[in-house]
Amino acid sequence: MIFRTFVAVALFSATLVSANAASLKRFVDPCEGGKAAFEKTVYAKIKTDCAECHAPGGRGPTFVLADTAAAYMRVKNYVDFVDLSRSVLGIRAGNNHCLKENCNEASGKEMKTLLQAWWDGGESSCKTVGKYFTAAITAPSDLPVYLPEKVDAWKRIEWDLSAIRDDLAGTKFSVEAQVYSPGTDAAPAAYRFRKPRMHQGFDPIRIAGVRILVNGKFDRLANAYESIDTVTAPQEVAGGGILEFPVLTSQPLLLLQEKKAGDMFSVAFDELTIVDRPKCKEAGMFKEKVLPILAKADCASCHTTAGTATLPAARASFAMELTDDQLCSAFIQRTNHTSPLRSVVIEMPARGKLGHPIVITEPAAYLDVLQTWMSAEGYLFSKDVTN
Repeated sequence: MIFRTFVAVALFSATLVSANAASLKRFVDPCEGGKAAFEKTVYAKIKTDCAECHAPGGRGPTFVLADTAAAYMRVKNYVDFVDLSRSVLGIRAGNNHCLKENCNEASGKEMKTLLQAWWDGGESSCKTVGKYFTAAITAPSDLPVYLPEKVDAWKRIEWDLSAIRDDLAGTKFSVEAQVYSPGTDAAPAAYRFRKPRMHQGFDPIRIAGVRILVNGKFDRLANAYESIDTVTAPQEVAGGGILEFPVLTSQPLLLLQEKKAGDMFSVAFDELTIVDRPKCKEAGMFKEKVLPILAKADCASCHTTAGTATLPAARASFAMELTDDQLCSAFIQRTNHTSPLRSVVIEMPARGKLGHPIVITEPAAYLDVLQTWMSAEGYLFSKDVTN
């Protein structure tokens, strides 16, 4: 068993050798040039003009921080480097929202000039690992250790998204984590993550391109969440009320540990936008083709109130006592819009991921039906995803 453990970690490490041999840079490090340009331009202004409301303890979103690196990552949430004129930071700096000279028209023009100087002075050369960034949190010292005893225990880690935008206030992003292997002299330690999901919010959210960073670095080979692309919402319940957001993917994520203690975890997103709850364009096809398969698999025996007494976690993860239209919407929220074959509604019931029993007795037919329906809904299938 221990041999298998080290083989798994060794394979993970061997990929690094392969990547280096191909002259590829595996890790995308924090951008020092962008941070240095930020410090000389925008950072100086926000420390003077914005600290009263936007430093820790202020009445506005916190982005004026003493730690330059932390402030750099936080402020990037308010800047659109594709079109700087649309940047929230530039607009708010000149819209008189604070009723002081700090945010009058002249201040706004100065901020837009500084944003351009930040871009020209170094940010334009940075490799992008996301558009929105959480604050960094310290890896818990009490993460359960999986190997060598194969202890199936996890600890939830969550990041508050309030600092990214006001409309995300109260919403969190969470994963379950463990130390997969404590490491040896021959192989590095590794973290393992699972069940990424939104948490505690109330609005549907378009989420795409998720990357977990260790000490600000993104490992290009640890990209299992990068393909996430969906609309996720709190689960509707028959008769009113909501439950938790659904899990975004059943894929696990392995990340190498950098320090024996004190690694910092943060999350980058390509897309994180409040949207409307998705509606099916092909609800008729869903009812005709998909629902009979779910009935044959007897999903309702676990995922409705009838199954709550014996398997409460099933209903909590996917409450299916819904109208057909609501259930169709719930299925869309459990599909990956760019890699549909990685969708939770395929991976769990047809492949047994995350401990779900395999209840689809004819997986090939199920996959064919879901591909036909999802394609009709407008989702394209990645040809390189086959298992």
